[in-house]
Amino acid sequence: MGKQQLMDSAADLLAQIDEEIENLQAMRTQLAGLVDDDAPQAKRVERAEPVKRGRPARAAKKSKQSPDVNWPKVLEKLDKTFSRDDFDRATPMLRDFPQARSMALARFVRQGEILKAGDREYRKAA
Repeated sequence: MGKQQLMDSAADLLAQIDEEIENLQAMRTQLAGLVDDDAPQAKRVERAEPVKRGRPARAAKKSKQSPDVNWPKVLEKLDKTFSRDDFDRATPMLRDFPQARSMALARFVRQGEILKAGDREYRKAA
């Protein structure tokens, strides 16, 4: 295939593409006319901002962690028998974290470091 034949083929293809573009533009104009004619539900409403759908996102909570506690030192401060109130007074840094106190007491009971002596009453095991 010579150079002239390639040029002719390219020119034919470009002419076909131009014709197809014109046909598509004519169809677009025709369809746009149908949408604009007596069909208010078909008209598109332009919005300044997109419509937000669904549940709004929650703000991320800052997780508060309980402060580190030297538990052996806390147990040393307590008497041989102590109440839950004594334990609370020995851990003032956990005032905002009552669950941390309960978890610590439960852990000490499971480990055998303290024994439950009654309702809200404990005693050291050794």
